[in-house]
Amino acid sequence: MPFDIRAGIVGIKSDPKSNKILGTGFFVPGRLILTCAHVIADYYQPGRQIDCQLEGQASHFKAEVIHFSPKGEYDLAILQPAEEVEHTPLPISTSQSSKGNSFSIFGYPQIEFRGLNGAGTIMGWTTTQQGFQILQLDSEQVTHGFSGAPVYDEKLKVVVGMLQQGIKNDEIGRPSFAMPIELIKEIYPELQVSIPTVTGGLPPGSYIPFPRNALFTGRKADLEKLEVLCEPNGSNVVISQAITGMGGIGKTQLAVEFAYRYGHHFKGVHWLDLRDPSQLETEIAKNGEKMFIQPWPDELPAQIAMTFHTWQSDGPRLLVLDNFEEVGLANEVLANFQHPNLRILLTSRRSDWPSGLGLQAVGLKVFTPKESQKFLRELLPSPDRSPDGVLREGAGGEVALKTLAEHLGHLPLALELAGRYLGKHPRLTIPE
Repeated sequence: MPFDIRAGIVGIKSDPKSNKILGTGFFVPGRLILTCAHVIADYYQPGRQIDCQLEGQASHFKAEVIHFSPKGEYDLAILQPAEEVEHTPLPISTSQSSKGNSFSIFGYPQIEFRGLNGAGTIMGWTTTQQGFQILQLDSEQVTHGFSGAPVYDEKLKVVVGMLQQGIKNDEIGRPSFAMPIELIKEIYPELQVSIPTVTGGLPPGSYIPFPRNALFTGRKADLEKLEVLCEPNGSNVVISQAITGMGGIGKTQLAVEFAYRYGHHFKGVHWLDLRDPSQLETEIAKNGEKMFIQPWPDELPAQIAMTFHTWQSDGPRLLVLDNFEEVGLANEVLANFQHPNLRILLTSRRSDWPSGLGLQAVGLKVFTPKESQKFLRELLPSPDRSPDGVLREGAGGEVALKTLAEHLGHLPLALELAGRYLGKHPRLTIPE
């Protein structure tokens, strides 16, 4: 059954005896109600409670205003019921991956307590005159009276913003605007924001020179450490992570898996091969070309400038700096990426990076015995038999897998090479 956002909708009223609706609000986790400040501005006074009514119910309740930012500032009001109210909080999350997605909305544009549904497309972020990044919406159904309504991303299955400005009846064709959940979280840090569960998608214009590894095994804790790259950036400090470890440990494979699994959190994922740091500019331009920016310049300096302009103006972007080993060039290289819209994921055998760079290292270790055997089992579905079903005498099944993994020190690359070698020689036993 499709999710019905009306379960968390609240009508903001002028008083309990009137059918007049001032605007829309909606419950979110933490017993909070989000709405626009201008919805309650004429009735708000410190200590005065606001009358509310749940969608589809006759009963009403009082709510206290615990945050109020006037329209000239953020236009945000946060309420909390003054009494116990049975309610359904709507799931909220970041809007970073919402560009181009369809949305649904529910509000009260007809003044009386009778709500209407609306729908449209999320066009992406735009910047206000005050410097705030807000969501631009395309819909002829979202009119002026939807203020405070939740913008529900139909693909991500979460609310990603709150409508602030709809269109008037004589403005059909103009865009509507919504405050993204990221901005609300920045204003009110106590807001409980979840991470969307959609996985495996890369935003348009992304570039990774590797396919997703169907045999990727384990590394759950390491992936969780990298999730900080997906969090909203409330400062001008670049969020950076480094995957470090010996050769063959799986650094690049972890970066590839993270990019595919969490790519939907970003406006783009861009891969730069820095085995040769002198090719940095060429790698940047290569990623710019993959974004199909038009018109694309002919000269390399202009290509680099246009790529950076796109990355910085339409973020956040995940940049993977793979195989970067030149610690002495770290300041020079990373200085190119000092922008809050950029998230840096670096892979390297080196772990002696200057602390001033702010790189948080995720040091990889060899597989556990359990991970090693699972990995080999994926490569060799029947380790004690050849592909034609003939018993491999002396193979020993799981015991042989365990012995092989121990012999190779549980090093992922060595296990992969051994497994592929056995796959090419079906009559060769593991002990042999």
